[in-house]
Amino acid sequence: MSSEDCATQTNDSLSEDLRCADNSQDEVSVSPVEKVAVFSVIYGIIVLVAVVGNGFVCIVITRRKDMRTLTNLFLLNMSISDLLSALFAIPSLMSDQISPNEWPLGGFMCRAVRVISSISVSVSVYTMMVLAVERYQAIVNPFTVRASRKKVRRTVILMVLTWLVSFAIASPQAFVVTIQNKRCVEDWTGKGGILGNRIYTVVAFILLFVLPILVIGSSYIMIIRTLWQPEPSLSDDATTARSVRGLSSTNNQPSYNANRAYAIRRAKKKRKTTYMLLTVIATFLTCMLPFQVTILLQAFMELPFQTVGFSVFVNFSFVLALCSMACNPFIYSFFSDKFRKAFVDVFRCRCEEDGQQAPTTSVMLVSSTMLQTG
Repeated sequence: MSSEDCATQTNDSLSEDLRCADNSQDEVSVSPVEKVAVFSVIYGIIVLVAVVGNGFVCIVITRRKDMRTLTNLFLLNMSISDLLSALFAIPSLMSDQISPNEWPLGGFMCRAVRVISSISVSVSVYTMMVLAVERYQAIVNPFTVRASRKKVRRTVILMVLTWLVSFAIASPQAFVVTIQNKRCVEDWTGKGGILGNRIYTVVAFILLFVLPILVIGSSYIMIIRTLWQPEPSLSDDATTARSVRGLSSTNNQPSYNANRAYAIRRAKKKRKTTYMLLTVIATFLTCMLPFQVTILLQAFMELPFQTVGFSVFVNFSFVLALCSMACNPFIYSFFSDKFRKAFVDVFRCRCEEDGQQAPTTSVMLVSSTMLQTG
């Protein structure tokens, strides 16, 4: 595609924009072979990290009963959506780089990849939004929490709703994505044209970015305000601990101290979980913001594809958006001792099943034997 074609195209997809951006790089002596090699390595690393990391998260939460908390069920939902992105979106991008002038996977995969990629991103966004509201209820209004069985049912319903809503938002793409001139592009001809494209882009931006930010931001502002009031929080948690454990409200000092210690541990755990979720959200928004800006610019103005600076920004925003799906397992491991230990345990089990026991396991067994005999 020539620079003139790129300057005048308005209805093609962002993948088409990336091709135009790549053409501008070709004009500054970037060889196609080097470009394919660089992007193949980048995409390959992202898909490997995303599949392995999110795969471990799914295994840990589904196989270990102690990890099946309500919060972790939502994290499982996000990991499944990230796995879908890694398995569908990134391979299609690699094929774009290898064969930029011809989509090699057929019309069905052209639509499926675009729709599934959009659904997976939407599921991540709405899961984070629901998580923020759930954390708000658990911390700011702890006495409104329902019985355990009802909470699990409610969590499952919310998880299903995130997928249904995401499918509804992404479904219009199934009707506009097509093969045109051997390329997988969006064609809004007869479906609203440029105006239809812009309306859909704005609505999607509001539903997938603006609204979630408002809900998440307001929820966590209230959560942080509550967590920064330790004394009332601790006394309330102590009362909750007594009722949960069936302890009588006597003046027994040891019982009071035990309840207070329990309340302190619980408050620290709430704060750590909140910080972890805030980091997940901040990372996601940071990774997705440049990509969202690029989509808006693509819909409302003629993009300066001929400039090297903008082509770098387009490619950077797309790679950064893909990185968001690989970051979460590292965040979980950093903030959660239970996740970190569970990851190690799963890895050791895998090694033992393959008949290749991890070296660290052997060291721990030798140390344990020495302690027992010593």
